[in-house]
Amino acid sequence: NKDASGEENKEKFHPKSNQPSESKRSRPNHHSHPQPNILHRLHHANQIHTLLSLLNIPCIEPAFTALIRLASRVGDWEKAEAYLDEAEQTDQCKPKLRMYSSLLKGYCEGLEVDVDEDGKHVDTGNVHDSVDAKKMERVPSQEGLIKALLIWKRMYEKSGGPSTGHPQFH
Repeated sequence: NKDASGEENKEKFHPKSNQPSESKRSRPNHHSHPQPNILHRLHHANQIHTLLSLLNIPCIEPAFTALIRLASRVGDWEKAEAYLDEAEQTDQCKPKLRMYSSLLKGYCEGLEVDVDEDGKHVDTGNVHDSVDAKKMERVPSQEGLIKALLIWKRMYEKSGGPSTGHPQFH
């Protein structure tokens, strides 16, 4: 196949038609709309949660897990723990490990901390305490590990204790 200028056209055509093969056809761009960032997702999730609460429709475990994950991903630990509190108090929500895992992982990986002029870490435990984002780092901290242990304890207490496969099961 040659085009109008006489150059060899290397485009592959489907054998039963004169149309370009599937790989060359124009496809609709599924990413033509910008993807919402994590803060937008959290904002919309908060709106849905608020609406459901106003309508007295309780969330179930997958919804709470998603809310906790979103809040944890942006470092809003207070919001994530508030969702966890609400989930644990909701009769329709049966807590699972995945509901706790985002907070456990986030606290174990470290909290955002301020770094002073000497490069020493000043643990604030709150992402929003520092205005200068360049002086923030994510490091494991004693406070984060303590919070992770407290979340693990809550998870263990909600689980009903050791499973039948646990060596200390009675």
